[in-house]
Amino acid sequence: QVHVHDRHALSCPLVQAFAKSHHGSTLVLLDRHHDGAPTDAGVASFNWVAAAVDGESVSRVIWVPDRTLSRTARESRQEWLHRSLESLDPASADRIARRITIADWDELRTIRLRGSLAVSLDLDLPAAGPREMFMDEIADWLGERRPRLLTVALSAAYQPDAAPAWARLE
Repeated sequence: QVHVHDRHALSCPLVQAFAKSHHGSTLVLLDRHHDGAPTDAGVASFNWVAAAVDGESVSRVIWVPDRTLSRTARESRQEWLHRSLESLDPASADRIARRITIADWDELRTIRLRGSLAVSLDLDLPAAGPREMFMDEIADWLGERRPRLLTVALSAAYQPDAAPAWARLE
């Protein structure tokens, strides 16, 4: 299944339904943002992953926020994720954080992915900067892995300067 939409929150019910019918599934999140904030006010593009992971449906998320991550960048993103979850009760925050692994692109390509695979690609990842080749690599990886579910969010509108991002996507 392939779903393309303009708001990443629309991935949530698709991933939840997929994970319920494919126990032990893994979600690969190709996105500059972890989308793991609390869902107290409802599911939105900035928190849909937390909603998908908080239940028992998705067993593992591999979040790929960039092509390469230095140790400092990885630690910074880990701290950001934990700060985003601070308002939750400690057990829920821990359950969500333990299921999310941060990896860069090269590392993802070496990880053994178990269970049924769902991939959610926010086009803010390849649209942020001169990454035309990176999009080709993502497409090749998707062709090799053949996820059973692929959601694509056309989120270039969220870029600081949306016009160049949309131009790269076209």
